[in-house]
Amino acid sequence: MNYLVCPDDGEQLKVVPGHRDAAAGLVVRCPRCAAVFRFAKGNLTSIADPDGR
Repeated sequence: MNYLVCPDDGEQLKVVPGHRDAAAGLVVRCPRCAAVFRFAKGNLTSIADPDGR
């Protein structure tokens, strides 16, 4: 099974509930370092935390 991993520490990323948007991509968070990323069109991009954490 394929899954996304944090580029900083290799931890499996978890989907952020309520922020799934087909146009914007999937928002995921690293449970270890709390970094937030958007996954869209095969690219993982670091973004500001949509929940303000």
